Amino acid sequence: DMAQRHQPETPILLMRVKLNMAKAYIGLSDFKEAKVIIDDILGSPVLDQFIREKSQGLDLLGAWYKQQGYYQAAYDTYTQAKELVETYNDVVLLKAIQEERMALCELLEDVTEGYAVQKEYIQVINEINTRDLSLAALKLDVKHSTKAIEKKANIDYLTGVYNRNYLEETVNQWLHNDDASQVLTCLALDIDNFKAMNDTYGHLFGDQVIQLLSQTCVDVVRKDDIVGRYGGDEFIVILKGTTSKTGKKKAEQLKDVLRERPLTQQNVIIPVEISIGVTDTVISEATTFKELFKFADQALYEAKRKGKNQVCVTV
Repeated sequence: DMAQRHQPETPILLMRVKLNMAKAYIGLSDFKEAKVIIDDILGSPVLDQFIREKSQGLDLLGAWYKQQGYYQAAYDTYTQAKELVETYNDVVLLKAIQEERMALCELLEDVTEGYAVQKEYIQVINEINTRDLSLAALKLDVKHSTKAIEKKANIDYLTGVYNRNYLEETVNQWLHNDDASQVLTCLALDIDNFKAMNDTYGHLFGDQVIQLLSQTCVDVVRKDDIVGRYGGDEFIVILKGTTSKTGKKKAEQLKDVLRERPLTQQNVIIPVEISIGVTDTVISEATTFKELFKFADQALYEAKRKGKNQVCVTV
């Protein structure tokens, strides 16, 4: 009734409803009502433009014959349906039709025809498998593309380490997950005299200095720790399960390794020095990244005030 009232008038919608009605009547073994609807469907000129629905109508007619024991008529009808389905290559419906044809060949005891249908069925299965593999490959490609986009969104373009947004989100997760009792130590690093380097040797050299520091941080910290560029020439290192006492040792190690990696510009050897502020979640009682960073940044400011190229720890 709803399909008939639909505006604008949509004949194919009515046909689709009737297909389901006929299927229901067959399931109820009310073959008389089912046949009236099926004849109405297959006799409609509307289906000349909708091959899929026409093949579904033939599929239903095949089921109607089979349920009543008219096996040859059922087989012939399913064959008509198969030929229609092959024109638009619906492998799912084709698989179901071929299964019915194989079952009917057994009921008709037609071994020769059954063998031919079985070969056709195997081809359909292979086609489905091929499509499934292609779909799986496509999903994998989409997954990889999504991961690449996510990685690009989380990575600093110049250094390849994490950016400020990723740092903040990840540390906040660590502070609020089931392992929130684990101590985190924050190192805030800043390149000493960076502006003077930029002014003297140019911004491309400044980029080299930033890249050197980021790579040194990555080389020194553990796999589970995080290195990120907070902005400009300032970097953040987050150490998991480590107090500021151990964090101070790691900061001193960073300074020592960096000292052994001077850059050369215009035949001049230029050492790269950094100031580092250190704090942890016990001292700061921080529950967010911003709170933790605030304490580390204050310690970094103190290191700068005391003459640079040193490590200061929040007390």
